[in-house]
Amino acid sequence: MTCLCLPGFVDTKDGKGSCVQNGCSADRFCQDCDDARGTKVCIQCLASSNRILAIPEYACLCKEGFFDDAGTCKPCSSGCAKCANATVCERCAVASTDNRNGSCNCPATFFFATEPIRFCKRCNQYCLQCSSNNNCDTCLPGFSATNNG
Repeated sequence: MTCLCLPGFVDTKDGKGSCVQNGCSADRFCQDCDDARGTKVCIQCLASSNRILAIPEYACLCKEGFFDDAGTCKPCSSGCAKCANATVCERCAVASTDNRNGSCNCPATFFFATEPIRFCKRCNQYCLQCSSNNNCDTCLPGFSATNNG
């Protein structure tokens, strides 16, 4: 097997296995660059980096719902749509409750979902607490859990 530089990068041939952007001085998360008025700018970010291309900066920034932690885009906490870091939520997700302390959480009978957006989604009928659409952790009083769907 041969290992190659990622798309948009070329081997420096320095013997150390270093890859640099292909004529682009944008940022290290850029996958593809192009000439814009005589300057190389980023036009596409690495798909696996949880980053999006910010315009007009032409920089690969963490997408909403993620924060930059030493170059790695990490997800915001549960219930949070936009955060500054792991403990400071700047905007709560749809249907979540702002705790007024930099955190948010989904109300009872809801669970936190991330697709297609970050939001609190209602549990299935008769479920008091759930961790996903098909996983009821606690039933409403008067109901019991079954494993047959």
